[in-house]
Amino acid sequence: MIILYNSATNFFGSVTEILGYVVYKLEGGKRGVKMVTIFEEDVTKVLLKFLDRKAKEAEDEIMSTGVLSEEKAIPLILKVQFNHIAHLDFEITELRKLMDERFERMEKRFERIDERFEKIDERFRKIDERFEKIDEKFEKIDERFRRIDERFEKIEKRIVTWLGVGFSVLAALITIFAFVK
Repeated sequence: MIILYNSATNFFGSVTEILGYVVYKLEGGKRGVKMVTIFEEDVTKVLLKFLDRKAKEAEDEIMSTGVLSEEKAIPLILKVQFNHIAHLDFEITELRKLMDERFERMEKRFERIDERFEKIDERFRKIDERFEKIDEKFEKIDERFRRIDERFEKIEKRIVTWLGVGFSVLAALITIFAFVK
């Protein structure tokens, strides 16, 4: 496996991107290129080994000469940056997990709310059905009252007719008895 690295020390080979690509051999001698992140395990191990070795060399240089050369300072700076990025990556990963958990809980809450609304909708549908049945009953009652009203009107007409006939007969009888006397 060949790791391509871009830095001032250029310690792994040709330059393309900072820990951007890993070139590896495929079957048949062909090469493949794979995009990697800074914190993939193999790359991290290789980089940490290198940085630890260089940090030890820098420490030895400080102990022996009392000063730190620019060449030895660069790997120390890289190690500090690497550790800082690793820490940030860990925090971001944990934050992402926390956010994912929160989003999942929120989704579950929304699902429960949706279920509640569906139950409420179902209740309203049942209430609507009940009102429709009540409306049908009222329509039947209204129809009965119309029929009763029609019967009363017929009875009224009969009564008026019979009363008219009755009064006419009575008047005729009174008139006849009045002449007979």
